[in-house]
Amino acid sequence: MATNSNRREFRAEEVIEAFKTNDRDLTAELYRMHYPAVLKYVLQNSGDEADAKDIYQDAFIALWRNVKTDRLADKPGTNIGGYLFQIARHKWLDKLKSKQHKSMVRLAHENTEAEIDEMDSTLERESQFEALAASFEQLGDKCRSILKMYYYEKKSLEAIGVELDYDASVIRTKKYRCMMRLRKMNGESNSDN
Repeated sequence: MATNSNRREFRAEEVIEAFKTNDRDLTAELYRMHYPAVLKYVLQNSGDEADAKDIYQDAFIALWRNVKTDRLADKPGTNIGGYLFQIARHKWLDKLKSKQHKSMVRLAHENTEAEIDEMDSTLERESQFEALAASFEQLGDKCRSILKMYYYEKKSLEAIGVELDYDASVIRTKKYRCMMRLRKMNGESNSDN
């Protein structure tokens, strides 16, 4: 084991033994010792501290798996710090590549500001329509009949007058008054919202 400015170099055999015997002190020392290099690398390459922690954790787990599957057994004398750094480096590069790819693809559940504004205005119109429908139901039968025939059934004032046995000018006045009553009722219900 070589010591270089408080930095201990771990041999592959030593790490294999530590992982297999669950030597928490040695694995914790290994973990703490090599994190700063990965942190520095990630920070210099478009990442932040949270990214570095995630990448380093993933790299350490990969190292542990490689020990458990005997992939390190055939590499005696391997510099574990360098090996761990290379795993982290490759994981970070993979993550950067996937970030670039993900930023080009807009997810279906993400909405643009224009879509959000459109949804808001649609909801507002639906709310106004519901208020209008509620006000319409409060009108008298005669008003509802006249307004339905004129606006929904598209009948002329003369045709409505014939059907209800009124002159067209009377229907025009009644339609106007019904509309004014409906607007007033709807205005009052909208001011409550």
